[in-house]
Amino acid sequence: MDSHKKDFITLHHKFKYVFSNIISTQGVVSGKPRIINTRLSVEFLLGLMAEGAGVDDIVATYPQLSVAQVREAIRFAAESLNQERYIDIQKAS
Repeated sequence: MDSHKKDFITLHHKFKYVFSNIISTQGVVSGKPRIINTRLSVEFLLGLMAEGAGVDDIVATYPQLSVAQVREAIRFAAESLNQERYIDIQKAS
């Protein structure tokens, strides 16, 4: 188990969201949450959207991403702003 990699789980009311495509690795994009197996941070993707890019535009520009991964990044950001209780768990290698 790599102690520098984390999956993110958030508890929201009675529902649990597991962000299986979001990872944080110390030393990779400053440890910011990013799409797994990429260097594309959630923050970067949100910035693209703020500039007018849609999910399909992002996937067309970054073909290594899927629509589901971009949507998960948006969900992660929304849940992060919700200020609910967050639990970091270690990602199994």
